[in-house]
Amino acid sequence: MSTATGLDSLPSEKATSSGTSINYTINAFGIGYTTSTLTPGEGDDSDVKKSSSVLDLSVMTGIQRFTFQAGYGWLLSHKWDHLTKDTTTNSSEGGSGFFNVGVDLGLFELTAGYRVWSIIHNVNLSRKNSKGSDDKDQFAYKEMYLGLGYIF
Repeated sequence: MSTATGLDSLPSEKATSSGTSINYTINAFGIGYTTSTLTPGEGDDSDVKKSSSVLDLSVMTGIQRFTFQAGYGWLLSHKWDHLTKDTTTNSSEGGSGFFNVGVDLGLFELTAGYRVWSIIHNVNLSRKNSKGSDDKDQFAYKEMYLGLGYIF
């Protein structure tokens, strides 16, 4: 479960995000995979969805029942969907930094986190019956999320 706090390029714009994450940590080092889909809430781009996936690498430490994890996710893929335009993402770069805090509940761990996404991509905008050109787009957004982990 996650919520986006808005686009940095348009701070007043409300947006929602959803996604999934899986992470495995052993001896304080973690590797994971995270996906996120951002959907603006209102306006002309309310039907646009921008989906990204990253490979996460992280380090973790703990004090008593609490764990702290920080890491960075390298962009693996980025997809830009628009219902009225035929869009193709030509290239993309970027990633996301994150910080998690966990509470040991015995067999499980409750995790709360904060992630900042920053992605640059080129989009070939081709519309029916008209020629389009490449459009470079950069966007950044922040997410807060909750998760439940299994400790073994």
